[in-house]
Amino acid sequence: MKEIFAQFGDDIMKLRKLSFVFPDPLILFSPTPFSMKTQSANKPWGNILGDLLLPIAIALIFLAFTFSYFPFREKLQFDTDEGLNLMRSMLVVRGHSLYSEVSSDQPPLFTQILALLFRVAGFEVNPARSLVLLFSTLLVWSGAQFLQITWGKLAAILFLPMVIMVPRYLVLSTAVMIGVPSIALASVISLPS
Repeated sequence: MKEIFAQFGDDIMKLRKLSFVFPDPLILFSPTPFSMKTQSANKPWGNILGDLLLPIAIALIFLAFTFSYFPFREKLQFDTDEGLNLMRSMLVVRGHSLYSEVSSDQPPLFTQILALLFRVAGFEVNPARSLVLLFSTLLVWSGAQFLQITWGKLAAILFLPMVIMVPRYLVLSTAVMIGVPSIALASVISLPS
């Protein structure tokens, strides 16, 4: 409760100057308003290390759970887009030029990463699905990091069971489609510094 009032302390003080809507006991919960950079600068090293390790642990638990218990290695095809992405990358590996010989309505990064993976691991679907699972793990890390920064450690911890219970998220986390990798990279870029 104190963290919420501390976060919005500046807004409360501005509104208080405009009118007398807020009673004094509400202001008593709020310490002196300060920015997030001041909060992190005054933390001991143990708290900073814990803040760094919690989202990483949450992401690794998600990766281990999904890789161990979700049956993505036995499924033939999750979606027709999965086959299109696999064939597009296979054609790029075989020397066809992307956009002139191979039709694509997507940016080239995911196709080129899949093509590189195919050059290393061969034309197998499971390494490609594992690559998308790594991107999904990056997305879970980013979500946990954001929640920890904005709402605290409890919200970051509760994020893991919530994301596992989202319908079709585990399917999208292992299907060779561009959606989850794109969102993962965008979420990492948009994290507050």
